[in-house]
Amino acid sequence: MTHEVGHYLNLRHIWGDGGCNVDDFVSDTPTSDAPNYGCDIGHISCNTTDMPQNYMDYSDDACMNLFTQGQRTRMRALFDAGGARESLLYSGACGAPPVPTCDDGIQNGNETGVDCGGPDCPACPPCSDVTVSITLDNYPEETSWTITNSSGQTVASGGTYGSQPDGSTVVSTPCLEDGCYTFTINDTYGDGICCSYGNGSYTVTDPGGTVVASGGSFGSSESTNFCISDGPAPTCSDGIQNGNETGVDCGGPDCAPCATCNDGVQNGNETGVDCGGPDCAPCASCNDGVQNGNETGVDCGGPDCGPCVTCNDGIQNGDETGVDCGGSSCPACPTGCQENTVTLSITFDNYPEETSWTVTNAGGATVASGGTYGSEPDGSTLTEELCLADGCYTFTINDSYGDGICCAYGNGSYNLTDASGTLASGGSFGSSESTSFCVGGTSGPSCSDGIQNGDETGVDCGGSCAPCDTGGGCTTVLIDEEDFESGFGIWNDGGSDCARVSSTTYANSGVISVRLRDNTNSSVMTTDNLALGNYEEVTIDFSYIANSMEQGEDFWLQASTDGGNSYQTLATWARGTDFNNNVRYNESIVITGTFTNSTRFRFRCDASANADQVYIDDVIISGCANNNRQSVPEVGVAESLSTENTAVGAVNIAPNPTRDLITVTYELTNEQSKVSAQLTDLTGRLVMQQQWPTTVGTHRQLLDLDGELAGVYLLRLITAKGQQTFKVVKVD
Repeated sequence: MTHEVGHYLNLRHIWGDGGCNVDDFVSDTPTSDAPNYGCDIGHISCNTTDMPQNYMDYSDDACMNLFTQGQRTRMRALFDAGGARESLLYSGACGAPPVPTCDDGIQNGNETGVDCGGPDCPACPPCSDVTVSITLDNYPEETSWTITNSSGQTVASGGTYGSQPDGSTVVSTPCLEDGCYTFTINDTYGDGICCSYGNGSYTVTDPGGTVVASGGSFGSSESTNFCISDGPAPTCSDGIQNGNETGVDCGGPDCAPCATCNDGVQNGNETGVDCGGPDCAPCASCNDGVQNGNETGVDCGGPDCGPCVTCNDGIQNGDETGVDCGGSSCPACPTGCQENTVTLSITFDNYPEETSWTVTNAGGATVASGGTYGSEPDGSTLTEELCLADGCYTFTINDSYGDGICCAYGNGSYNLTDASGTLASGGSFGSSESTSFCVGGTSGPSCSDGIQNGDETGVDCGGSCAPCDTGGGCTTVLIDEEDFESGFGIWNDGGSDCARVSSTTYANSGVISVRLRDNTNSSVMTTDNLALGNYEEVTIDFSYIANSMEQGEDFWLQASTDGGNSYQTLATWARGTDFNNNVRYNESIVITGTFTNSTRFRFRCDASANADQVYIDDVIISGCANNNRQSVPEVGVAESLSTENTAVGAVNIAPNPTRDLITVTYELTNEQSKVSAQLTDLTGRLVMQQQWPTTVGTHRQLLDLDGELAGVYLLRLITAKGQQTFKVVKVD
């Protein structure tokens, strides 16, 4: 018994539980390498005489009779202030036991829990078993543990374990209510339970079998927070006041200080500095419906908010429903359109969900739009009225599938009209079609008043008028154009893999295009020998659409200057890089160099099977001749550079030259014809392309060159019957 009391009072075995290098931490006991048995007085180990008479050896009871002075000092230290056994000095164990109560913080009397259960206390709330398992080291008498709740109250504890064998395992199953707790394990000697003197360890397992705390290697104590059931561990963001917080998620040693409404910073749930949220006064804002802060009116004025609304500031603001009209403060707005009424009528094809449209002004801003129309019935007609200010606009209709609204899958069409007549119309296009128009009237500069004024550099010439006559220059002329409607023209059929095909799906104009397929000697279309010796530059414009071409398959444009004996590739178009199937493209290739009178051009398909096809249409070859070879049409007059008879007549372009806008007036004489307008520079770069109204009569279209460089441009008007080319001059 005395031996065990020594352990309880913090003494180790006299041999230190090890060899000569292990100590019992008492200076006046001899070093020994093992326990003594019997009464082996005078036994020598570790070069000193052992002390088998000491109560902390394993000698016979009759042999043991002493503790040393050092052991006495070590034991008494436990009762000093802060010592592990200090409370024994004040224990009432030798007096009358206290009467159990329901608020003494311990389970006693007939309670079934701490201060609950039994016949005298309130029923205990539901609880769940938590398993505390501790494998002790060689000093079980040093080990104890506690579980405290979020209020710091001890709800379960155990130890020390001086009566347990060294290395044994003790298990406790306290029943805890739902909530958060702290498990603390203690070692009075301060070396944990692993691994200096044994391999101790501990685990705490929640009711679901999850280990919520574990360890073994620590100092005097180790604490772990855990929760059971749905109770989260105390944090500074769980929305409740728990742990050592002094407020909800704030205060105490772990969380940020609690916010106040006068600390000069935005914190807590404030929405501004010391304002907003559920605790502080609302912050002043420009949309809170009251005049506060430095506002001069309700949500207006002052340095932070917009100016207060008036009914004569020329803008729509406040709750106005129009510019300086409507709303709660201003006169009612006029009803109906006070400017130009434009009516849009769209008859859908079988896929209304693919159709949309926009109207943009001269600055590129969208002023009206609509679609897509997935909720409209197939083939139905939609009519909308637009109210547009005086000016010029561009109407664009889009089809997301790329086949227009006529005529592959239904007979759709559109018409844009005003009081003067049709502004735009059509239906057969690809991904989109744009038409420029003006409403309310426009006026151009006067270049015929007989005086030098405005930005003119001479009398009625220069500046935004026609250039003053200086002579010279390279002239662009039409060499050949072919739509293949009546044959190959100057182009030659390469053989079985080249053919004229009748299909509006693949023709750009009319119904005929040239199909090239596969990759054989016959997958080509080649021109006759062309006498181009007098040309400095040649431009080839054409339209194409591919079908079933594989990724990376391509077609080429090649040239020969020796009558076809050898060819050089000028350009390549590859699927996935330059084009995708079933999408129409328009190309313009500019070729510079030395040409001969035996020059040939050819297109060649470089695919892999008959199903891999490219359809080519509307091939135009033009050239820039040496300045002493051709005469130059007078600039400013809409004189066609080509002589082919088309359905387009009475073409007028003004002003020409121009700084930005030109108006093209033309007449479709006696038959309906699709008109495609293409504007290119002299390098062949496509500047813009539009589809223009197709009905018989006079039409007016607007072209905007504001963003283009000064220079000469070619305007091509293409119909099913042919093409006309006009020169347009842009000046700074």
